[in-house]
Amino acid sequence: MMKRSLIGLAALVLLLGGTVEADVTYTITDLGTLGGDYSYATGINDSGQVAGIAKTASGQYRAFLYDSGTMTNLGSLGTDRSLAFGINDSGQVVGYVANTTSPYQQRAFLYDSGNMTDLNDLLPPGSGWDHLEHARDINNNGQIVGEGWIDGQEHAFLLTPVPEPSTLTLLIAALLGGLGIAMRRYRWRKP
Repeated sequence: MMKRSLIGLAALVLLLGGTVEADVTYTITDLGTLGGDYSYATGINDSGQVAGIAKTASGQYRAFLYDSGTMTNLGSLGTDRSLAFGINDSGQVVGYVANTTSPYQQRAFLYDSGNMTDLNDLLPPGSGWDHLEHARDINNNGQIVGEGWIDGQEHAFLLTPVPEPSTLTLLIAALLGGLGIAMRRYRWRKP
């Protein structure tokens, strides 16, 4: 009896602990370009949206967002080129824009809901940062990592969004504050 139990236990361990390899097949999708002869994918989210870089018909490099069969040019904030590197599950894309001629400059960007924003415009006052140069990735909390310049040195950064209070939150706070004042006055008048 003990021998059968040990054999059964050994078989169970082998069954549970062993690996079973299944044949995996893949499909491949040509994401296309923005009219040029080059594209490069740099990030993908859990919904299958892809961020990357593609050449336009006029030869410019542009950041793109590929979603449901469509490649969208994200723009360049008035510079010569843009490059996308990270994308989160909300479809927010980060990267950088650059001028390739004088004055040469690179600036980190966030693309969200059809709008490209220079991350330097989001720096808190007095942060000490000269400028944010490249945004490399973004997580599902909206936190962005990359590199920029502070005190004349290039450093890695983590940019964390600080949510603004919602209208409902402000209304509740005002009501609670008013209720507190009313209760104090009521107690003060009470004999």
